[in-house]
Amino acid sequence: MNMKKLSFLSLILLFLVACEGEVGPMGPQGPPGDPASGTKWKIVELTINPKDWKLVEGGKENELNTTLVASKSIAEITENVYWEGAIIAYYYPFAGDHKFKTSLPYITHHGEEDTEGDYLWTETLLYVVGEKTIDFYLTYSDFLTENRPNTEMEFDLVLIW
Repeated sequence: MNMKKLSFLSLILLFLVACEGEVGPMGPQGPPGDPASGTKWKIVELTINPKDWKLVEGGKENELNTTLVASKSIAEITENVYWEGAIIAYYYPFAGDHKFKTSLPYITHHGEEDTEGDYLWTETLLYVVGEKTIDFYLTYSDFLTENRPNTEMEFDLVLIW
């Protein structure tokens, strides 16, 4: 009970000390803002078709360190967006289903069983952005690049500047 009284008295004392009297006059009006300033954003939807995936230059199919790349030109990634903004990529992992999306990089683990036992691998999807362009990289931990995506892959790019 004493603790409640002490807490209540402390709270009242805090309010009494915090009050400093009357509010002073309002300060001068600031300069008008630039009507074009402020944060802007745009969502760019894009699709990568199975034929868009190519081996990274110099790579050989199914050899160590091979990666697939799909490049897209994106006019909305202007010099200003690239240097002064942010570009965030989202992937829809379930083809045709826009209920779920995930930011990149997207890493998934897979496993299959065959006559020789368990076969495990990891798939990594990431992106690299340049002015007016974006490259998506797809790497398999087993480097079996003959296993290319066989369906369209859908993405959203969120551009903020």
